[in-house]
Amino acid sequence: MGKSPLGNEFGYSLIDLLMASMVSVIIISICYSIIFFQLKQLREIRALFVQNVVLTHIKTIISSRTLDASALDAENIDLKNCLNGIDDLNCTSTESYPLKIVDGGPVAGKPANPVGYNLDAQRCVVGSSLDCMFILSATFRAQCRQDPGNKYFTLPVCPGTRPALIEVFYEFGVTPNFGADRILGLKPIIGSVIVEM
Repeated sequence: MGKSPLGNEFGYSLIDLLMASMVSVIIISICYSIIFFQLKQLREIRALFVQNVVLTHIKTIISSRTLDASALDAENIDLKNCLNGIDDLNCTSTESYPLKIVDGGPVAGKPANPVGYNLDAQRCVVGSSLDCMFILSATFRAQCRQDPGNKYFTLPVCPGTRPALIEVFYEFGVTPNFGADRILGLKPIIGSVIVEM
């Protein structure tokens, strides 16, 4: 077999080898793009899963029993004073107070110190790792009992009595570090639960 002036002894030219290399690079790039897209989609689905699990949990545990247990926590002085109405430290129905919800452990923290959750919907310390990217915080507002003389008037200050209702506001969001909200496409969710005391 004779040698081709443009090729080698196997019959492939340099141009053939370059074309094959370019096709291989293109195929590998396409495969990488598909895998990257699938991993991003999987991460977003896991984020929605965590969001649903945490929000369902917070909605189901908020009750008068949980608020009474949370009042025993040292950080919940406002809630304790509001529920007990002691020492003229009564709560008003016009003010929101920070709240740490406790149910066997912290479930939601105060806005200044929220409770973190990871991609497995497990509690974690905010800022401890890149996986601890979700936060849950809470506040509350009391609604005092009605004035005995006028059932259509609610007192603005609950004087020495347990409030009639407590509305717990919660906010589920993403930690602001590393642009996690842009990566996951999640927006903060704010909701509330009204508890009859």
